[in-house]
Amino acid sequence: CQKMDGGPVDHIMLVAERYIVLLAMAGQDYYVGIVINPRGNVGKARLQLRRFMPEIASVLNAGVI
Repeated sequence: CQKMDGGPVDHIMLVAERYIVLLAMAGQDYYVGIVINPRGNVGKARLQLRRFMPEIASVLNAGVI
């Protein structure tokens, strides 16, 4: 992404035979991941990550956990 001037990475998706992993950055030091069935709804999973990421990131970066 840096070589192509694409900007920072927001999401990463790994697809395997038995599962799909979606990773999203939740600040400088954290990633949040969702593991779903290959037949699962990837669009809905991405929507849920986007929906709840501000709250998750604020909790993780505040060190509450």
